[in-house]
Amino acid sequence: MHSLTRKISIAFLVLPLLFLARPSAVRAHEMTCPTPLPVLVDVKPADAVNVIKLSYRGLLPVAVISTEDFDASMFMPMMAHLSDATAPMDCSGATAVRWSYSDVNADGRVDLVFFFRVQDLAFTTGTTEVMLMSHGTYGGEEVHIMGTDAVVVRQ
Repeated sequence: MHSLTRKISIAFLVLPLLFLARPSAVRAHEMTCPTPLPVLVDVKPADAVNVIKLSYRGLLPVAVISTEDFDASMFMPMMAHLSDATAPMDCSGATAVRWSYSDVNADGRVDLVFFFRVQDLAFTTGTTEVMLMSHGTYGGEEVHIMGTDAVVVRQ
């Protein structure tokens, strides 16, 4: 009986390893993003000068503005990142904690507003431009949007 228990135990340990090491016909496809769709971005939409104080512990609003070419109300984001525009375009940076739809510039079109925790931003006082990148769906298709805006960063 002891021998049978040992053989069963070995089978449970060895068989999964054989299946994990077995070559598979399924191959990973290279992860690629669709070509970014340029959008109009406005950091702190209510302010003429986009001053970001790194010591502030609140949320930073960043709006994607609807235009004739892009209806932000039709974009359903899956994720969004905000980074220094000089950083690599690799979906790094602060991640949006939430988003909402609102007409931030009073033009009668609904805009999309992302909110980022200021303490999550990887900016320095030398940061002069930020880049918003977001993946989502637009008109039933997966798209990648990207836009930049000028900022003044202070401690």
